[in-house]
Formats: sequence, C-alpha cells, structure tokens
Amino acid sequence: VMITASHNPPEYNGIKLWRDGVAYSTHDEELIEDALRWNEYRAPAWNKVGTLISDFGGEVEGEVEGEVEVEGEDKDEGVAKKAKKAHTDEVLKRVEIKKRFKVVVDPGNGAAAGYAAAVFKKAGLEVLAINDEPDGLFPNRSPEPTAETLKETISFLRRKNADLAVCFDGDADRVVFCDKQGFIGYNEAISFISRLKLSGGESGGSGGRGSKKVVTTVETGFLLEHAVADLGGEEGVKVVRGRVGDGFVGRGVKAEGAAVGVEQVGVYIMPEMGYYPDSIFAALFLLANIERASEIREFFSGMPPLYFGKREVSTDDRLKYEIVERVRARGFLDLFPEHRLNSLDGLRLDFEDSWLLIRASGTEPKIRVVGESRDEEKLERLLSKGIQVVKAAGRELR
Repeated sequence: VMITASHNPPEYNGIKLWRDGVAYSTHDEELIEDALRWNEYRAPAWNKVGTLISDFGGEVEGEVEGEVEVEGEDKDEGVAKKAKKAHTDEVLKRVEIKKRFKVVVDPGNGAAAGYAAAVFKKAGLEVLAINDEPDGLFPNRSPEPTAETLKETISFLRRKNADLAVCFDGDADRVVFCDKQGFIGYNEAISFISRLKLSGGESGGSGGRGSKKVVTTVETGFLLEHAVADLGGEEGVKVVRGRVGDGFVGRGVKAEGAAVGVEQVGVYIMPEMGYYPDSIFAALFLLANIERASEIREFFSGMPPLYFGKREVSTDDRLKYEIVERVRARGFLDLFPEHRLNSLDGLRLDFEDSWLLIRASGTEPKIRVVGESRDEEKLERLLSKGIQVVKAAGRELR
C-alpha cells in the first residue's frame, strides 16, 4: 500500500495498491470503492491488524495478533533503510556509468528527496542536488515537473554548467530531463529511451531482452514510432497502445513480453526491475548508454517537426466521465471530419497527419485535451475545437 497523490498539488492525497508486482486493476479499485461507499466491509479492531514496525527499527508497543517480523542481522536498521539499500543494490548491479556526467538532481521536495542523489553518487556521477529536503507542501516548485515549473532548475543547471538535470514528480514514479537548451520534451525522452532499450542498451538482467515491443498509451504521440522505425528487422517494432495509467502499462508489458513500457508524462517500466515505474533506474539507464548529454536532441534534429500540445478543462469530478461520453453521444465529434475514432480510453481521433484525445483525468477533477500534428496551426485549431466541445457538453449537464 502506497500513500501518494503522485504529481497532484499538496492538498490531495490517495492510496495506491499493488499486488503480484503490478498496480491494482481499475476493476479491483472500483470493488473497493463500492465497498467503502456502501459500507460493505468489516473493520477489524485496532489490536487485530498486525505489528506496526517503526521506520527506526523495532516494533511499536501494544498487543497485536499476527506479528510481522523484520528478519536478518540488520533487523534494527528500519524498514525504509532496508528497502532503500535493497533497491540501490539492485539498480547499481544493472547499470555501469562510463562517463562521469555532471548532473543536477531535483526531487522537488518529494519522495526521491535525500535518496535519488545518493544513488546517483554511488553510480559514479557528479551530483548537484536541489529541492532535496522532503516536504509534502512542495515549497519550491510544483510536484508536477514541466517546462514551466522547472525554469529555476534549468537556470541552476546553466549556472553550474551541468550536463543534464534529472527531475522527479511528487512520488518519483515520473522523471523528466533538462539540458542547457532547456526542457527536453516528454515524447522525445520516452522515444529516445525506448530506442536505447530496444537497441540492447546495457541494463543487466534478462527482462524484455530480445523483445521488439513497446507498450504505451493512447496519449503518446507519433514520435515513438518514428524513433524506433529502423529497429526490429523485417517485422519492425510493435508499438502497443493501451489505457492511460502505469498499472495498465505494467500489465501490458507483462502480457506482451515487451522490452519497455512508457507513458508520455515520463513513466518508464523496465521488466528487469519489475512491472512498475522506476524513475531512478530509468534515468541511470539513460546516463549509462549515452556519451553526450546532447544525444537526445541530436537524434531528433533531422526529423520533420511534430507539434504536441495539452489543455485542461476543470469540472465537477462526478461529471467528468459523463461529459466525455456526451461529447460522443451528442454528435459533437461530427465537427471533426475524416477521423478514425479510438474509444479505448477517452476519445482519440486520428487523422492523416495529426490526432486529438479528449479524456477524463484519472486523478483530478479535469478533462484533458491532448493533441499532436505536423502543422502547428492545425494543432492549435484541434485543441481549441476540443476545448469548445468539452465545454459545450458540460453545459448540457448543468
């Protein structure tokens, strides 16, 4: 059980559940939510729930049943310290840093604070850590790392003449990158790292090795296909698109035997580590397989430009899914001629040279309108029209 609000602002909180190495399915989460909503559950007495083990080692006093013991010589180290050591050891045995890059590590005062920088140092990198004290109020920047929220980090990188900045979200399941030129686009980063993985980049272990499949979501752009188009031999690389959310991506990686799973927002799932996001491992995997920080931009410099955009409409959380369904049911999509509709997760409209996605956020009271096009003006028209139909559908429900 993970207590997290991910990248959301500090007033949010939540619970994320894991079983058999992957996040709970939406179906299982809905069963739990229904049980809570209708009071269809039995709460055990406080002294019937096992042993609470302090982060500092040892048990909390009180009568309990079904005691949970910490085994081994380092019993008194504390659960968190043991978990960090186990994870650090697993990461470092799988990556070998060949060049001592100068790296800014910015956890944004989130869960990676005080930890990510230590792992990077042990890996052999020169590390400059900022926003490295854990603080759930996120005093220095938003817990969602974007081009806008990382301006100070980019300025710090330039002042210190660092090679790269590695920036995490609130609970560190996302990671994004910046260089001296600024923010490296989400799609560029996930596409480049996917290419490295499919090319046999060094990461140790056998998870997904030899596979020519990438699992991603309906929110990911065309750039991923372009980045891996020359890999995979005659059969090519198969890009499998599914629903948004790392749980869906993790289960997809497992089911497809994929080499890697990625989400457009900076989520990386590499099966040699597990079927869950591991941002620290993903960042070190990148740094272990490049010789210059400029390689990401250099790779994409010869490709025709693709323009990506995202907008949001705030709404009543109870109505967001109904609004999206109304966009389709009431014929609003007729305003978009010659599209192919994919309704796997929201409404994705594919055109010859562009696409638009209208989708309710799974974590916030918002509807997101996302798009991509080879024509910047066309992208703006698509996004504006997407916002227009969402607002029109919302007005019908008031």
